[in-house]
Amino acid sequence: YGRIDAVVAAGLDDSPDCIETYLLGTIALVEAALEVMDPARAGRVVGIGSGAGAFGSARDPRHAAAAAGVIGYIRSVALSMRDTCIRANVVSLAMGSSATAGCRESRFIA
Repeated sequence: YGRIDAVVAAGLDDSPDCIETYLLGTIALVEAALEVMDPARAGRVVGIGSGAGAFGSARDPRHAAAAAGVIGYIRSVALSMRDTCIRANVVSLAMGSSATAGCRESRFIA
């Protein structure tokens, strides 16, 4: 159809290769979409983050690092596109494991 109005990058992955699939997959998808969106100067980008990216994870540090990278990347896309009508946001999933019980009670918003 020649245009992309929105892209949702949801590469959640708990495998040992999560940095490649989650972080680098998100970057590849978003950059491909931005090539089409940028000339039109309009579109929406949504990255799916994780509470582990904001607070860390004792259970899976690689996933936490990849999630933090996704959060930082999507925020940077938002900043770089601020002079266009392309908007970028991150939606972070709630933390729900017993290892993060203390974080659930905090007042932080990721």
